[in-house]
Amino acid sequence: MDLLNSEIYICGRPDMVAGVVAEAVLNGADSESIYSEKYI
Repeated sequence: MDLLNSEIYICGRPDMVAGVVAEAVLNGADSESIYSEKYI
């Protein structure tokens, strides 16, 4: 999962947001928390 997330992050495209949301769902965490933590 980290490898895929890294690729999405490197792309720097809206697709990476989908990856963050998907990771949030899989981890059962708040998508907003993960989004803020990684991109702010």
